[in-house]
Amino acid sequence: TVVGPAIDGEQDFAAAAFDADHPASIGGHTVLRQLGRGGMGVVYLARDERLGREVAIKMMLPRRAGDTAARRRFLRESRSTAAVEHENVVTIYQVGEHEGLPYLVMQRLEGPTLASLRDHADRLPIDEVLRIGREIASGLAAAHRRGLVHRDVKPENIHLEGPARQVKIIDFGLARDADEPAAKLTIEGAIIGTPAYMAPERISHDTCDAKGDVFGLGVILYELLAGGLPFEGHSMVTMLASIARGTPRPLGSVRPNVPEAVAELVMRLIAHAPADRPDAAETVAAITRLERGSATEPRG
Repeated sequence: TVVGPAIDGEQDFAAAAFDADHPASIGGHTVLRQLGRGGMGVVYLARDERLGREVAIKMMLPRRAGDTAARRRFLRESRSTAAVEHENVVTIYQVGEHEGLPYLVMQRLEGPTLASLRDHADRLPIDEVLRIGREIASGLAAAHRRGLVHRDVKPENIHLEGPARQVKIIDFGLARDADEPAAKLTIEGAIIGTPAYMAPERISHDTCDAKGDVFGLGVILYELLAGGLPFEGHSMVTMLASIARGTPRPLGSVRPNVPEAVAELVMRLIAHAPADRPDAAETVAAITRLERGSATEPRG
């Protein structure tokens, strides 16, 4: 399955669902077809004629290009993602404008999102969950070293590339410099991000540093291992309230066969206080130790 990167935090849809006209070329790339669209932009499959390879082009929708805040978010994703060179972060080849519409050219990704795999596959083996978690943490650590915080870590923003299902983190549209005030990304008082994976400090103060990304990773791992979320709610309000209270169901009680050391790490990742969570680099090291030891063996 060939899929394009998610747009503005939304899952891509089948190209056949869209029959709109598209430009013949963008930035010297021949546009082949549309892959999907979301609230912010559209993704095209295109061919780089100079290098003889297919790429994905994400271009802002005309109706959003006049929105200063939305345009800033789009350009922010372009700059933020291009600044991070890591095997677990989608590669950006080019950033530009086409007839006044900003766009970015990125690698073409083949494979499902983690959300799609979660919804359509059997529960993953523990060692596979740990491998995916380690690669997500590794990509986040690379971004954090550049002073960038993703702010929307969730299964829809994790692509699993090729037969090896290598992690590619996408959609840095909510990313910001670590030292930039968070209020600059609050648009008309709206909550930006996905509630189920949002750190409690973001809910109460709209502040989020790199430890907020680690929290999102922890929720992902909990969900993959337990088959459900650590915080539940029937609406955005009740979900946010559950996270703000900081009382997740212990993973070990929900899924007793998860090794104790694995459950303990996941619960540390979703600790209520940021200071009680490891950072992304420490998470990579912790998962690596689990993989090298016998901690992935289920409890009897």
